[in-house]
Amino acid sequence: MEWGRSEIGYITFFISADIINRIARMKYFIKKDTLISEIVKKSPQATELLKDYGLSCASCFFNQFENLEQGAKLHGMTDREIDVMVKQINNLLKKEKV
Repeated sequence: MEWGRSEIGYITFFISADIINRIARMKYFIKKDTLISEIVKKSPQATELLKDYGLSCASCFFNQFENLEQGAKLHGMTDREIDVMVKQINNLLKKEKV
């Protein structure tokens, strides 16, 4: 079995190549509490969908501090609208290679 080495600060991890490959194949998806900045970095198409909902998050300074739900509520969206938007974004992400 092959092993990879990863360091985070003072901690060194040894992870099998099989686990690394499984992690690499995992699909990315969002939840209401996902930071907007993370969504913007991961998916240009999701950013466009946010614009369709009236959220110009890609250019907003606060995207690094607010999650999707917070930003959407600041723009007057209801819980139901936010749920629908999250589902639409995740459907987009399934089709993308993120």
